[in-house]
Amino acid sequence: MNLSEAFKIYLWENNRISTSTLKSYSGKIRKFVNVYGNEELFDSLNERNLRNFIFNQDQEPQGKYNALFNFFEFSNSYFLKKHISEIVFPIKTYELEMPNETKKVYNIGKSKIVFLNAPLSELFNDNYYIHMVDRIAIKSIKAVLALSISACYDTIDLFDNNNIRKMTITDIDIIDNETVVVKNFSRHSTVPYITIIGESAKYINEYYQIRINNNTEDTPYFFIKMWSGYDLKIDKNVEKRKSDNFQTLTLYFLKYISNHLNLKEPIQITHLKTNSVFQMLCNSKGSSLQQIIEIMGWQEWIKIAFEQYCIETNYNTYYGLNHFFQEASPDENENDIDEQIQNSGEAFILTIVLKRNRDSKKVRVLKNIYNNTCQVCRLPFKLTNNINYSEVHHIQPHGKEHMGLDDHPNMLVLCPNHHVMFDVGILALDPERIDQLIHIDKDNYLNGIKIINLHDLSSQCIRYHFEQFFMPIYFQYNSQLHQIKYNFK
Repeated sequence: MNLSEAFKIYLWENNRISTSTLKSYSGKIRKFVNVYGNEELFDSLNERNLRNFIFNQDQEPQGKYNALFNFFEFSNSYFLKKHISEIVFPIKTYELEMPNETKKVYNIGKSKIVFLNAPLSELFNDNYYIHMVDRIAIKSIKAVLALSISACYDTIDLFDNNNIRKMTITDIDIIDNETVVVKNFSRHSTVPYITIIGESAKYINEYYQIRINNNTEDTPYFFIKMWSGYDLKIDKNVEKRKSDNFQTLTLYFLKYISNHLNLKEPIQITHLKTNSVFQMLCNSKGSSLQQIIEIMGWQEWIKIAFEQYCIETNYNTYYGLNHFFQEASPDENENDIDEQIQNSGEAFILTIVLKRNRDSKKVRVLKNIYNNTCQVCRLPFKLTNNINYSEVHHIQPHGKEHMGLDDHPNMLVLCPNHHVMFDVGILALDPERIDQLIHIDKDNYLNGIKIINLHDLSSQCIRYHFEQFFMPIYFQYNSQLHQIKYNFK
């Protein structure tokens, strides 16, 4: 059945409802049918087609979203006999507020934060600098961007605005070619210095070498103009006049690259630190937040970066601060079995506590939902031909130390093998994709596979297990594995 035929049935089944809402839906769906009407019904209702139609900017996306959501829901329930809880529309409601996917803007005071849809390393792509010609100007901009991103410096930290916080030559210490230490200008932190490594340190060091060898100006400030106005070239479509100071030169470049990245508004120097925190959260799956707060404090721009991270990862299920309020059950530890697994010949040492869960009503209900089948391997653990065995794992342990929720959102049905792997921290659920597994060995066949998931899970409990159990084992395993590989070279 193609889309046009399904639409006729949709109209027929709903002809008893004569409302302005249905008429509005029908008009918008008909426009979609005019484009994709000859395609098979469920081929036409793919995410690409839906997204292109809803966000094509000929009308506000909300009305088209509502209409296609209604038709999508009807098609799945009427033709595929799906229950309403099984139907998942591929576009999220929060996206309607951001129809232009190349630009995301958040208000902060009177200014706006523009979020890049590209890694921050793209700002150092040499292709964007070639047109400027002047080597010193290029190295100067890269150093400014590196400090803005890696140390979260703002304009008042970098440039001469009659502000006592402005960076001086004594605020930086070069350790080696790829390690520099700089002063932390955040007033909300007790951490005095920030260590920068890798590519960012290299760009800062390259400018530093030019700066200390420059004798044209007697000033303690780190950033001074050393480029030649004659050699510097700019794109006249972006700016008519050449920049004569650091701030205007950096703003010119950010405007230039914003145009090439198709941003409707140029990214500003003050936006870089928020983008940096946002991308740190994405790369660490949120686990770097505590360290960011320790270094920078809990400031408004960090809150905005965290809010953007939550939106991007679609945290729309939250079960409260249960580790503060949930008491452990009195009979919980009656059948505990403590066991240590230690093997110094392996890449790392495990110390674990294995628990046999009491057979409570909630546990029995969940086991029945999955028919005693492991959510990971999807296989029953057979004790005899007629008896299957499974165990229920508390994602955030519900003992007195961890205070995890003793309810279905904090539970998984597992076979004994995968239960142990979760307890140890070898396996975890991805905090950003809660039905997807992560293994400490990224090459393991379990890494990235999806579990069977027939009940709601707590994203908070998943994150707790990820940070408290998985990440320590992950770093221990990978650091020692790296050392083993190095010793065999």
